[in-house]
Amino acid sequence: MITEYADMRLERDDGQVMMLWGHAGKGWFLPAGCLEGFGDHENDIEAFDNVLTDGATIVSRRMPELDRTVSQAIWTGPNPDSARAAALSFLNPRHDFRAHVTYRGRTRWCEGVLTGVKCPMERLDAPPKLTFTLLCLDPHMRDERRHDEAFGDARPMFGFPYVSHMPSTRWAVGAPASVRVYDGKNTVFNAGDLPTYYKIRCEFSGEVKNPVFTKDGKKLGVADVFLPGDVLEVDFEASPPKVEKNGANAIKTCTRDSSFTGMVMQVGENVFDYSCDDPENRRGYMRVVVSWHDKYLGI
Repeated sequence: MITEYADMRLERDDGQVMMLWGHAGKGWFLPAGCLEGFGDHENDIEAFDNVLTDGATIVSRRMPELDRTVSQAIWTGPNPDSARAAALSFLNPRHDFRAHVTYRGRTRWCEGVLTGVKCPMERLDAPPKLTFTLLCLDPHMRDERRHDEAFGDARPMFGFPYVSHMPSTRWAVGAPASVRVYDGKNTVFNAGDLPTYYKIRCEFSGEVKNPVFTKDGKKLGVADVFLPGDVLEVDFEASPPKVEKNGANAIKTCTRDSSFTGMVMQVGENVFDYSCDDPENRRGYMRVVVSWHDKYLGI
């Protein structure tokens, strides 16, 4: 069947899933135009009148929370009575939800809480209809794919492995070569519409003291000793940010010159670096991965 509109995979925080389809016959059908707010965004602007000149000056701008509604989805499969009961049970306001929407070949998702559900009592020979609204405290849509950039990993050149054609005192002509992501500085590209936050995960394969992570000149240092098998995680997506060593809170070990503000990943290129005490001999024991979702204004 050809999708006439959009497909939605609605995930509940306990792992249960409900599907809504862009074509009739498979279950809950999304008629064209029934998704409201998934391609919208608002901009709250506050301005004060100028004292000495005409007009006003903007003092703040922000994107507020957003309601996203599925309106009048129609059941087109068998057993409408059990389907209606299952939908009402699934749409439990005590849970949080993620809505993954596929439209024109793109899949992006948002998360929110239920503010209302309507499944009216129609004639018994009429198919059930379903309407529900998610309040998205973060109004942005996220890319389905989570990016994981491992610093120090080899990256192929010209169809891996690339074969060198230049004479060298270190490598013979014809030796396989690759370009490394880590060359002292690591450039990560945010391809979304908006700045986004990220997570840093560092796995240690040897003893490392006082690791430091730097992003565009702002740094976060951890005054501690890490042994083989230890894992350090820094979560800037959380509010407030989290720093954990082997799953335990380690934010008290952060150095006083650490920055938790301004560590946002801007649109375009972002430069990261990491180091530690005796970096020439110890930095190789650190495997650092930065992960994030690109953020978009719509689908």
